Amino acid sequence: MRYLLALLVGLLIVCPAFAEEKEPIDVPSLNLPDMQAGVLYSAETGDFEACMTATVLGYPTKVGKFEIRAGYALENEPIGALCFKLGDLSQFGFDQPLHKLINLSVGPYIGYNLDTSEFDYGALATVIQLKF
Repeated sequence: MRYLLALLVGLLIVCPAFAEEKEPIDVPSLNLPDMQAGVLYSAETGDFEACMTATVLGYPTKVGKFEIRAGYALENEPIGALCFKLGDLSQFGFDQPLHKLINLSVGPYIGYNLDTSEFDYGALATVIQLKF
């Protein structure tokens, strides 16, 4: 076993010396929707659940932005939501890259629980936004 481990470590040390440097592959940019992570409150059951949503359609206003989102709650439930985007921390003077991830939006949602085959509704709040 020791010899096999020594051979593996030796190969890991020697192999990069023989590797050729290649030009990076040019990947075309994909227009993927923004993903949001947050929490929802079910008015039917009174529970909080984690959820992920993607922006389907957005409409900017003077105050903020309205968005129609589709997503999935982690309790086996596809959801649809109408959210009002309040903004990120860069609007308040924070300019670090991590502060652009924190983006607050709130709104109502409606979902369909696949386990019980019943509709569900409540409030949704997303905090983290991932831009691709």
